[in-house]
Amino acid sequence: MLDIDFDDSDEKLRDILEKSSVIAMVGESNDHYYSSYQVAQYLKQMGYTVYPVLSPLILWTCFVIRRTSAGLSTRQ
Repeated sequence: MLDIDFDDSDEKLRDILEKSSVIAMVGESNDHYYSSYQVAQYLKQMGYTVYPVLSPLILWTCFVIRRTSAGLSTRQ
């Protein structure tokens, strides 16, 4: 795993990005209006593989909604 100090110089960060080909993007949107969508598209055009990473809160909310919906559909 990379030991990254976010106060590092631009040159060091550029070196990390040049050596990487896969990026996990937290909060990537499917809506072209949002910057996260535009950044992801740009990175893909530059040859990076971009994996969207959902927030645990979003995943939990989806789980609860599906579980609640499933429970409601079986009740009479």
